[in-house]
Amino acid sequence: MIETFRRLGSKQLTVAFVKYGGVVPSAYLDVLLDVPTDHFYMSGLQLKVGPKNKIYYSVSPLYSDSSKLKNLYDRLEKEKLGFLDAMKLLSGHLFLNLLLDSYQKKERPS
Repeated sequence: MIETFRRLGSKQLTVAFVKYGGVVPSAYLDVLLDVPTDHFYMSGLQLKVGPKNKIYYSVSPLYSDSSKLKNLYDRLEKEKLGFLDAMKLLSGHLFLNLLLDSYQKKERPS
């Protein structure tokens, strides 16, 4: 599917993995990590356990370089949100960053 988007002329593909408590199979992750990151960005959430065994979700370090998500990471670590709220923030953050980047480059999002 990634190759299909590339052939259609997509300059950037951003993926937010949705996995509530599952584990991404290593064979699947290995293939994705071999895709050049100049046009493919992956992100997802990681389940964490905080004080008093409170379960919350934060940006996962398993995928693409998450340094661009530092502000989001800090917010998720501070607020200790459940899965749905954390996923809304992650996906919204990625989407709005793509729009802003396209606007600044005067490009249409693809």
